[in-house]
Amino acid sequence: MDEEAETEEEADYEDDSEFSNEEDSGQVTEVPPAEGAFGKYLREYRLLNSLLLSLGIIVGIIGFMLAWTIVVQVGEEGDSDFGEAGPPAAQQQQQVQKQMQKLMQRQKKATPSSKSEFKTTTVSEIALPDFNELDVKDLAPVVEAAPPQMSKSTMNNQAMKSALKGISMSLPKVMQQRCDPKKRVERLRSGGGKDMTEDAIVRGLNWLKNVQDADGGWGKQDKDDKGEKYGGGADHRDAMTAMALLAYLGHCELQDSPGFGDSVKRGIDFLTSTPPDKLGNYDGSGKFLGLKGGGNHGIYAHPIRSYALCEAYTMTKIPKLKEYAKRAIKLVIDGQNPNGGWAYGFGLGVGAHVDLSVTGWCIQALKAFALTGITGLEVDETMDKAIEYVKKCQSADGNSLIN
Repeated sequence: MDEEAETEEEADYEDDSEFSNEEDSGQVTEVPPAEGAFGKYLREYRLLNSLLLSLGIIVGIIGFMLAWTIVVQVGEEGDSDFGEAGPPAAQQQQQVQKQMQKLMQRQKKATPSSKSEFKTTTVSEIALPDFNELDVKDLAPVVEAAPPQMSKSTMNNQAMKSALKGISMSLPKVMQQRCDPKKRVERLRSGGGKDMTEDAIVRGLNWLKNVQDADGGWGKQDKDDKGEKYGGGADHRDAMTAMALLAYLGHCELQDSPGFGDSVKRGIDFLTSTPPDKLGNYDGSGKFLGLKGGGNHGIYAHPIRSYALCEAYTMTKIPKLKEYAKRAIKLVIDGQNPNGGWAYGFGLGVGAHVDLSVTGWCIQALKAFALTGITGLEVDETMDKAIEYVKKCQSADGNSLIN
């Protein structure tokens, strides 16, 4: 028994010695911890997890780039304090736009508000202008431009056609097509004209050139029933010269146009050789008293001359025409009768003989002035009153009572 006990103690001692030796040698055996469910998932699906992680990083980068782009764009659009400021609108352009709005409002169709009939008598055979020409809804601001130099061009070469197109860009929209030869012929055809109509117009302009007077005007070549020249009065010649000049301008013939440039320049010189308001009669305080001479003296010549002066300035931009046009139109404004029309002698009293044909030429002159872009005269009220007068002169069936 004693020997068995000793043997067991020796075995225990040996076991303890072995354990001590293991500790002394630094070799410790650790039992691995139990593996959790998440760890098992990561170990078994590590390839899939890598792919998902890479995909997430890529999506995050793309999202960041899109967000940055949106922030930058919003910042650029909203940062108005640092944006380039546009130039302030010029006073002249604002006034032209104001005129355009007022003139467009006049084009609204309306039946006459009054059925009162006005009967007037005309003593002239000068035709009343077509009131369809009063449509100014396409009014555009006038661009200041130097007159074109085209003296070396001919009507048939490409340089001339290009020059005419360039002129049209500086004109109000309603006048642009007259300077484009192709569009001009298209308008003739649309109105029932033919190609030979253009040839007839050119022949007419050549005839005007041949009968122009030495002083640049027209009218001295007038003949009586016997075929003898008798000349014409100053007012008569103003009207004839203005009409001839309007014919050239309507064909876009300017002071430097080949063939007709000299006739245009001399015609303008004639119309500006006398004061534009020479027929106006004012007292010492500046009050308008009517036209000099009374009766029908100059009642047609002045508005026709004013019409030509305004259109010549719009087309040629000759500086001196600006003041002539402005002063001529001021006389038209001053001569308007309180009922809205214009009378013989530009009479202002209730007994004045207001005439629809005289009124038509004055309206045409006012419209031409509105297209010049010249500021300093308020023509809106004058035009409004004139249109109302014309409406009152219209009967229920649409005819105008002119006699």
